[in-house]
Amino acid sequence: MKKMSPLLCLATDFIDDKIDADTFVDAYMEMWRSNASDFGGGEQWDRADIAGSLYIIADRYCPLEFREDIELWELDEHELKQAVSIFLNSKNSDEAYETWENIRNGK
Repeated sequence: MKKMSPLLCLATDFIDDKIDADTFVDAYMEMWRSNASDFGGGEQWDRADIAGSLYIIADRYCPLEFREDIELWELDEHELKQAVSIFLNSKNSDEAYETWENIRNGK
């Protein structure tokens, strides 16, 4: 079994309530920016793809104090955790996005 990348370990810590949403998003964005060319950490492509998709999800996190003009993809802490959990438990980002959209659309 291959070792998980630091990005995916961070996401797992968030899902396991070891860190809060603000810590997750700040650390994830910093890790992504400083190491974007190696975001998969040697993992299979599908997991690297998930890591890339999690960056997009993390970018949509909107702390409560900034949620006055909420757009479709701006997420609160609960929604972010739900999305990250879906992505971590999906085979690839296509499956994860489909699952996430189905949940958001009440399917």
